[in-house]
Amino acid sequence: MHAPKRILALLAVGLLGGSMAAQAALVGPVTNPGNGSVYYVIDGSTTWAQAEAQAASLGGHLVTINDLAENQWILSNLAGPGNLYWTGARDDAVEGTFAWTSGETWSYANWAPGEPDNDTGSGGNGDFGYFDGTTGLWGDTDGSFAGFVGMGIAEVMQETTPVPLPAAAWLLLSGLGGLGFVGRRRKAA
Repeated sequence: MHAPKRILALLAVGLLGGSMAAQAALVGPVTNPGNGSVYYVIDGSTTWAQAEAQAASLGGHLVTINDLAENQWILSNLAGPGNLYWTGARDDAVEGTFAWTSGETWSYANWAPGEPDNDTGSGGNGDFGYFDGTTGLWGDTDGSFAGFVGMGIAEVMQETTPVPLPAAAWLLLSGLGGLGFVGRRRKAA
């Protein structure tokens, strides 16, 4: 296969893969100007693990909520009254010690009164967090209950690596110099 055809084939596969991931999103991408993260509302009428897999297909995880401002932003911009959304909160490794599936440090919680309760009234397997779209409060439930939590919130963190100015200038000058050299060779030929 010639190089241009191979590049086009790879590009088509990449675009198809991207559209498959986008199909998992019901809403989004929506960018939070407060932290730069991109969020999607995904179909969460699945198990918690399946919702996390959908979030991963978009390049992120189920949402990590780091502070009150982010919690309020989600409530105002993504959540709908009467809906429950899977989050990245989980305590299946050590009961009572919640962690984020993203690996970020647990530094904020907004549990509803009596939560987390480990679903003691439903068998005691409440190891996965959800966000209440009416109140912005959190609860925990069994992650294998498909359908109790209707959606999930995926968060894709945007990493920005600034290019140091001297390096950027060097790259620009090198590129311009290379273009000038190619132009001179063509005129001479």
